[in-house]
Amino acid sequence: MAFSVPRRATCLPVAVVLAVAAALASPFGHLGALAVEGGAGASDDWHVVSVSSMRPSAVCRTAAEEASNTSALKVVHRHGPCSPLRSRGAAPSPVEILHRDRDRATSIHRKIIAKKDFAVEFDTGSDLSWVQCKPCHHCFEQKDPLFDPSKSSTYSALPCGARECRDLGDDLRRTCSSPGDACRFEVSYADGSVTVGDLARDTLSLPTAAEPDAIPGFVFGCGHEHDNTGSFGKEDGLIGLGRKSVSLSSQAASRYGRGFSYCLPSLSSGAGYLSLGGPGEPPANARFTPMVPNRDLPSEYFVRLVGVRVAGETVKIPPASMLAQPHRYRRAPGLSFLDTCYNFTGHAAVRVPAVALVFAGGATVDLDVSGVLVKLGSDEPDVWCLGFTSTGDDTPVGILGNTQQKTLAVVYDLANRRIGFGAAARENFCRHFIPT
Repeated sequence: MAFSVPRRATCLPVAVVLAVAAALASPFGHLGALAVEGGAGASDDWHVVSVSSMRPSAVCRTAAEEASNTSALKVVHRHGPCSPLRSRGAAPSPVEILHRDRDRATSIHRKIIAKKDFAVEFDTGSDLSWVQCKPCHHCFEQKDPLFDPSKSSTYSALPCGARECRDLGDDLRRTCSSPGDACRFEVSYADGSVTVGDLARDTLSLPTAAEPDAIPGFVFGCGHEHDNTGSFGKEDGLIGLGRKSVSLSSQAASRYGRGFSYCLPSLSSGAGYLSLGGPGEPPANARFTPMVPNRDLPSEYFVRLVGVRVAGETVKIPPASMLAQPHRYRRAPGLSFLDTCYNFTGHAAVRVPAVALVFAGGATVDLDVSGVLVKLGSDEPDVWCLGFTSTGDDTPVGILGNTQQKTLAVVYDLANRRIGFGAAARENFCRHFIPT
């Protein structure tokens, strides 16, 4: 994924030649004078040329043809006096020519360094980004071909002595016997899945409104082993957005700013976004709450939830009942860990109370209905469950999951150590309000 500039080229646009000459001449105002004075100062390390000789001529001048048994085609500058195209209009300006040259160089660069697209999950609860790589043992099935490190000219595995390997910490880094050994990582998740592989660098290409933006030297995990598929299936890997230095948000901070945002649509048929960068101009109704530090879990994001409002009234956490007049709706058996479910068969419409989360600092977040009621499975088309469950222990720490975050613009303003929530969805689609 790196490109090199050849020392010799078969052709070079005139505009580029002039630009190079100007760059060489500009530090030395006496260059033209030396040429006028008859070439004084010439040596093996310097060329003394007349300024007038570098100006393009308005007259076509060609060398005399010599007899030869080979085929030779005349090559002329497309905008010069020898070009048959000159009469078709004014030649572009040097700036326009340079822009075209840059576009052509970009096109050649992309052909040489063919990027590979990946479909990945993003996780704010972990740091290391990784994809499955060749060779891969016991790996889960994915939609796209495995990433082949041998086909990437910019891929490099990191040794145990590298700073990036040390920064992983003991929770992610496997034991290293010597600094020159390959840095091995092992990351496990709550679903029981474990990924093991090599820590490496490569160029990461991210889509932007104009053209892909490259982050060279991006540190990630090249996974070669995967135990227990867990919830992974068809994805190519995972993007970590935690608070450690190895996360994507941390590695991209110098380019985009310290922060990121996202919006999750209410329906699977909708579209959302993930945006890297500072808070920019959040929606007018965005409300922020301070982040709470946790020394035991430094890479996680914590905020203080002070209350829950149901139908305008503050209730205890967790709420015992959240449906208005629950006796009107027939109870249904629980699904998995969601134990409060209802059967809405025979009801064309149901009354669902407005639910709001109240955070420290006065931030009140109104949940979308899709964040209150959850539809699981298709065996019972009219069975819906409350999207809340117990953590199963006495810990005072809860989790604000994806279900409750649907349709919200969730802004991680890491520079100011705060998290914001605003309305960003319209007709199940998220409106991207943060500039990239």
